Amino acid sequence: MKPKRLPHCSRFILIVANQHVMVCFNQAQKLEMNSLFQLF
Repeated sequence: MKPKRLPHCSRFILIVANQHVMVCFNQAQKLEMNSLFQLF
């Protein structure tokens, strides 16, 4: 059985969601670094 190909719009949504997660993750890392610097 062939896997169903995702429609273009849902692939686009997945890509955008993935980028959004990465941006949130990067911001969280920056916040952690800032709080670490405040401790020292």
